[in-house]
Amino acid sequence: IEESVPHASVLLTKVLYSASHCGDSLTRDDVRKAKRELDEVAAKVADAAVQEFVATFGSVLDVALRHERPVTF
Repeated sequence: IEESVPHASVLLTKVLYSASHCGDSLTRDDVRKAKRELDEVAAKVADAAVQEFVATFGSVLDVALRHERPVTF
């Protein structure tokens, strides 16, 4: 994933940077950016585990976008 998105991406700096999260969140703007980045990853990386992450986290982002809400994890 790291090679598929810019170094300062939302995915790398706010989602995948740590194995543990406690009260971390994505603003609505972050959610939109993360969704675009996730779409880029889906198009560039064929690995099954990455595609599973894309599908799973993508569904969380889709719900947040549909309801215009941030994501907290």
